[in-house]
Amino acid sequence: MQEELLCILYKHLCSLEDSIMDWKFVLALIFALIVAVFALQNAGAVDISFLTFELTISQALVILISAVFGALVVLLLSLVRWIKGQAKLKNLSKTVTGLEQENKQLRMKLEHLEIVENEKIDLEKIPH
Repeated sequence: MQEELLCILYKHLCSLEDSIMDWKFVLALIFALIVAVFALQNAGAVDISFLTFELTISQALVILISAVFGALVVLLLSLVRWIKGQAKLKNLSKTVTGLEQENKQLRMKLEHLEIVENEKIDLEKIPH
């Protein structure tokens, strides 16, 4: 019964996660489109200075490069979070496996104790 409920819950969570991922993808595409339109509408030349480095470049290119670097930073941070999540999942899986083994052992002990108890009851019924 519990296993069936867990399966149903897992399927529901997976479908919910898929729909959330779909919305995130759509929002990312909309944001990328907005950035691209903004960059193209602001295509004038700008001077860029960094330390001793100076460059004249299209503002659209600066905007797009900045957006790409921002996306890469978000990707790297998400990757770190995903790796941590996978490590936690692995640890939890080990814990579940250990608990399942312990549960199995305890059930076997319980069955053994029930058998012993039933034998005691049967022995008590025998007249002396």
